[in-house]
Amino acid sequence: MCVRPREIAGLPGGNLNTGERADLAVLDLNLNYKINPDKFYSMGRSTPFDGWSVDAAVMMTIYNGEIVYKREK
Repeated sequence: MCVRPREIAGLPGGNLNTGERADLAVLDLNLNYKINPDKFYSMGRSTPFDGWSVDAAVMMTIYNGEIVYKREK
């Protein structure tokens, strides 16, 4: 999901080696919740998934090796 697209686009990264900056999302594959665009962090609220129940959630996003999002429990 990340290595080949980066290769095609000529972008650096795509691995988790020592010394590399991490860009990744940490998921909880057992957390069921309902999508609510009113709780989105972005200003964009338009989604065809409003009200859908899903079986996984992003718990943390790391960009350039820094935590930029951490889901509150």
